[in-house]
Amino acid sequence: MNGHATGEPVIELDRFLKAMQLVDSGGEAKHLVRSGAVRVNGEDETRRGRKLRTGDEVEVEDPEDGGLRRFRVEVGGDPPGRETGDEPGSRT
Repeated sequence: MNGHATGEPVIELDRFLKAMQLVDSGGEAKHLVRSGAVRVNGEDETRRGRKLRTGDEVEVEDPEDGGLRRFRVEVGGDPPGRETGDEPGSRT
C-alpha cells in the first residue's frame, strides 16, 4: 500500500472498489472502471490500477439505479474510505 516514489500510502482503485463493497471481484472492478462509471477527483478514470491517496474523491455511478455515490479515500482506514453526502451513507 505504499507509493513507490514518495513512500506515501496508496490503494489501487480496483482494491478500493472491492473494499467499499461496490464490486465483488477484480473482474467486476475492471468492467465498472472501463465502462466510464468511475471518476477520481472530478475526472473520468479508466485505469483500475490508478493509485489513490488519502483525500482523493471517487465517484461511482450505480449501474442499478443510475444514482451517483461519492467517497473520500482514507488509506489505512478500515474501510479505506467513507461515503460522502449530506449524511453518512446517503446517495446523491
